[in-house]
Amino acid sequence: MNYRFLCTVLASFVFVFALGYVVINYDMRSSSTASEVVSENVETVNTPPTQQVELFYYRPLSDMSDAGELQCSKDGLVAVSYSIEVSDITIENTIKALLARDLRQIDRHDGLISHFPLDGLVLIGVHVDDGLATIALDDRKDAISSDTCQSAVLQAQITATLKQFSSINEVRFIPENFFGA
Repeated sequence: MNYRFLCTVLASFVFVFALGYVVINYDMRSSSTASEVVSENVETVNTPPTQQVELFYYRPLSDMSDAGELQCSKDGLVAVSYSIEVSDITIENTIKALLARDLRQIDRHDGLISHFPLDGLVLIGVHVDDGLATIALDDRKDAISSDTCQSAVLQAQITATLKQFSSINEVRFIPENFFGA
């Protein structure tokens, strides 16, 4: 009787295993067929073209004097590549990206800092004429501190980001005393 019981259990086990194998293979075949049908019916979405631009951030350790003091100059700026959508206002979109984008974690680990985004700092517009970029900013919440070092670095970041474009040789801010200069 034990022999018959063991054979029954073993036969049941083999049957369940075989049934599971068939079900899994059937399910895999039907899902691959379904995915093929779905992929045939999905339309290709046209993504807008992008362009690599450089956003300039600040690395204080690269901007130290021989005496070990922070210089707050453009010497501490480091270019970080980002992709933005190509458009008629690529220059303006680049500045918007600089003002709005926080640093990636990997860039922070590299010692870079940014004071952007600043709550209340709004880009009104950028106009380029004969090599001169005029950038209008509004500091609605007095986000730009009276700290001359921070102001100098922010101005240098924006200026360097604009000057990467071959159509820009000089940068002017509106209002002219925006950074306390």
